[in-house]
Amino acid sequence: AHALWADLDLELWEACGKNPVGLLRALDLDALTPTQVETASAIVARWPRGARASSRPTDKKIAYFCMEYGLHTGLPIYSGGLGMLAGDHLRSASDLGLDLVAVGMMYREGYFTQTVVDGAQAVHYPQVDPERLGLTPVHRTDGSRLIIEVPDGHSTILAQAWEVRLGGVRLFLIDT
Repeated sequence: AHALWADLDLELWEACGKNPVGLLRALDLDALTPTQVETASAIVARWPRGARASSRPTDKKIAYFCMEYGLHTGLPIYSGGLGMLAGDHLRSASDLGLDLVAVGMMYREGYFTQTVVDGAQAVHYPQVDPERLGLTPVHRTDGSRLIIEVPDGHSTILAQAWEVRLGGVRLFLIDT
């Protein structure tokens, strides 16, 4: 399946930071060739429907809090081991059918990547656009965007949340 994304539109795949949701949102699906449609359909047909745990191991509701989640390179809100472990926990919880909701931080600049230029470290902070990456803004029941006020002792900071779905697990990323 990974080869399919680049085959659909390599330039767009790179521009989307190799994020499948971002690619599909930006792609003109009507412009796909019959071969691309056939390949994608075959991959979807092989995906195991209902292969997840048929019954939950517990009926308890679980809240999981972490500062970072390593879900995919296209969502650079992690720096290493802690984020990767947290991402693995969410994937496992989804596979097990656990009733888990996770909360973390939405980093608009992501973690830096480094290169060496003339023997010195040069850093690049990727700009993270939640909507382009397929994150969903959280809304109130009346349809308006959910904005909360967070007092810090001197002023009030406004925050919103973005939702990421991993199977049956919901991850909410707080964004100031």
